[in-house]
Amino acid sequence: MNSIATWCGAIGAIALNMIYPQESVAEGLTAKDFLVWDEPSQNSFLFSSVGMAAAIASQTKPELAQCLNDWYFGDKTNTRNGEILDFMGQYGGYHPTTVILAVVENACGEFG
Repeated sequence: MNSIATWCGAIGAIALNMIYPQESVAEGLTAKDFLVWDEPSQNSFLFSSVGMAAAIASQTKPELAQCLNDWYFGDKTNTRNGEILDFMGQYGGYHPTTVILAVVENACGEFG
């Protein structure tokens, strides 16, 4: 990730997500459950998840982190959230993070 503003935004979102009530810790959470959350909660979860994926990738696969930065952040975040939510609707029985990982890897390549 190239910009300090992007890093700060990702860190801020992660920090907010850590203090926000964690609906995601409920046992058996599925993408179908996630789709009934309010939009700000969904957006926070998605931003934090993709931000964490990019932070991890920056330590192991910098080219993947750059792809995630280019693909998701900036003025593309709302568009990408919509794409991820569409996939959640198709794969409602899976955990939301599983769907997010699948979409991210489809867009930018595998982590492993």
